[in-house]
Amino acid sequence: MDYFIKKRFSFWLVFFLLIVNVAAISTILYHIYSDKPVSSSTEESSSAGKIITNELGLNADQKDMFHSINSSYNEQAQKILNQLTEKRSEMLAELGEENPDTLILNTIANDIGELHAALKLLTIENFLELKKICTPDQQQQLSKIYKDMLESEGHFKGYGKQYRHRYRHGQGGGKGWQKNN
Repeated sequence: MDYFIKKRFSFWLVFFLLIVNVAAISTILYHIYSDKPVSSSTEESSSAGKIITNELGLNADQKDMFHSINSSYNEQAQKILNQLTEKRSEMLAELGEENPDTLILNTIANDIGELHAALKLLTIENFLELKKICTPDQQQQLSKIYKDMLESEGHFKGYGKQYRHRYRHGQGGGKGWQKNN
C-alpha cells in the first residue's frame, strides 16, 4: 500500500474507534445517571417478606416479629455472601496467575465451604425462629415455602425466584396455591 492509503485507513480506523468509545462512555453515563433506580437486595427481601407474610397469613404482631427476625437474618446473611464474593474473587485471581498455587486454592475452597455451611446454619436458625411465631398451620405452610425455595434454587437466596415469579404473573392466589401448580 502506498503512504496515502495507509494514512487514510489509519484516519478512518481512529475515527471509528473514537465513535465506539464515545458511544460506550455515553451508555455508561446514561446508566449511571438515569432515573431508573437499581433494585437492591433490601428491596428484593422486602418484597419477598411481603410474599411470605401473605402466604402465611400472619397477623400484625406476627408480621412485626417476622420483619425483626428477617432483617436480622438478611444482615447476617449479607455479610456471609460478601465474604463468599471476596473468596471467589481471590480464587479467580489465583487461578489467573501464571503458576497458580494449589495450596492457596485448596485453602480458599475450604474457606468457601465453611462460609456455605455458615450460611446454611444461619438459614436453619432463621427458619426455627420464624417457626416459633407461627401457628401449627402456618408452620406447615412455612415448611412448604422453604422446601420449594431450597429445591428450586439449590440454596436459600432472596426467598426464591419462583415465589416472586408466581406473584408477578398472577398465580399466587393465597393459601394452598401450590396444589394447583
